[in-house]
Amino acid sequence: LQSRMTSFKLSVFTVIFAFLACKVTCQTDEAAKDVPSFKNMTKETYACPEYGMNFPGHDIETYEGHIETWQKCGELCQVHPDCKFWTWSHPRSTYYPGTCLLKSSDYSAMKEERFVSGAKNCSTC
Repeated sequence: LQSRMTSFKLSVFTVIFAFLACKVTCQTDEAAKDVPSFKNMTKETYACPEYGMNFPGHDIETYEGHIETWQKCGELCQVHPDCKFWTWSHPRSTYYPGTCLLKSSDYSAMKEERFVSGAKNCSTC
């Protein structure tokens, strides 16, 4: 009887553990759908603009130090035939304030407070 009781307790424990592990995994998977992957990002949509985001690399054009607003950076991207994304360094940034970088990709996107970024179709509030 003691052997069966131990086996039953072990079985119950195993089922509870499996349930909890699945619950945590499912919640993590659900949350991951809403959180962008900043290593390897190519999202369908972005907020317009994405404050505190940088799309490093993939530069196709750089306007250094004289672009006053993220909207102007977005407009430059809209008229450039190869631009798909842009990153703008705001006036208080430690990275060349007022710089607009036109991008061919959002690959390697990362959170970085010095920047405001957007997709080609983002140039107005």
